[in-house]
Amino acid sequence: MIKLFSAHIVGLAFCLTIGVTTAYGASLPEGEGREVVQSQCSACHTVSRITQSLGYSREGWLELAATMVDLSADPERRDNIADYLTKHFPPNDHRAPTIVEGDTSIAFKEWVLPTLARPGRSA
Repeated sequence: MIKLFSAHIVGLAFCLTIGVTTAYGASLPEGEGREVVQSQCSACHTVSRITQSLGYSREGWLELAATMVDLSADPERRDNIADYLTKHFPPNDHRAPTIVEGDTSIAFKEWVLPTLARPGRSA
């Protein structure tokens, strides 16, 4: 009876782990800086925002990070994050937009919000 109960607990734990990984996106690749990126970035959003991105150059990652968090007081941490992201998520075109020919009109409406809000940021 105890062995059967233990087997069910282990199976449940495995299923929950798979569910959490699926719900919150893929995990980050191993490498120097992974823990820093994981802790810094997942404080506000899931790491799937990173793994599903188009990737960026080092300058692009630094610019993007600067729109989310001020790391100017800790340049070593900022550089560690940028180095990791640049190495594991360089620019790619697997999800690049398709340019269509013809007359196309796009309009954006912008308004002021009473609190800071960023597009695509999870609540």
